[in-house]
Amino acid sequence: MNTIKIHAYIAHSGYTSRRKAEELVKAKKVFVNNTPATIGQRIDPSSDAVSIIEKKKTVSLPHQQPKKRYFLVNKPIGVVSTTSDPDNKPTILSLIPNTVERLYPVGRLDEESEGLLILTNDGSLTHQLTHPSFQYSKSYQVLLEKPLTSYAKKRLLTGISLKEGRVRAQSLEMDAHDPRVITISISQGWNRQVRRMLGVLGFEVGGLKRIAHGPFTLSSLEEAAYTEISESAVRDLMAAENSHQTAAQTMQPERS
Repeated sequence: MNTIKIHAYIAHSGYTSRRKAEELVKAKKVFVNNTPATIGQRIDPSSDAVSIIEKKKTVSLPHQQPKKRYFLVNKPIGVVSTTSDPDNKPTILSLIPNTVERLYPVGRLDEESEGLLILTNDGSLTHQLTHPSFQYSKSYQVLLEKPLTSYAKKRLLTGISLKEGRVRAQSLEMDAHDPRVITISISQGWNRQVRRMLGVLGFEVGGLKRIAHGPFTLSSLEEAAYTEISESAVRDLMAAENSHQTAAQTMQPERS
């Protein structure tokens, strides 16, 4: 009998991330064979019936795991990165028609921002790319209202204080032809983080586009376009990224 922990099963089903699945279990909203599930409980996906009661709805998860799917989407400005919107604004799901799987965005991009957003039903990948402990970088191309100063660049690289804590850019490059254009990489995913970091230093953002998230890049995708990549390609990209991160950590000098 092949068993799996309940929170991992929920994540693999594409319903939500592992972290949110654990929260649902703790809140007694997950049931296995009509009995409230417990943290760490293992189930047999081929025979156990798993249901979730959330927002006054009961969702029964399928016995057979759905095919894992991965989409890279170039989100336009004006599209929200949620799966539904109370004001009927266009959502990121509206850009990918004819999918039967329950897809979820990996992280968020605010409505005024554009660029790369990953959609998948693979909860494990979502957890790995968004949990702070993994430190996967997100890179953005930013158009400022005025040129970035050398002082501001130094501050961004050494540290800025936000309400969540102190944060710094992993890297920052200025465009050789237009000093108002910068490419900045961060490892956190706080709400509107890049805009707020720049705002602390007195710089307004005229445009912001995410161009990379971990090993995934926007590449040549046109606005509102998407591309699907295979599970094997995702595994190869993540393995290469993990090897790169391990090598980079090994090369760092020891602190006394």
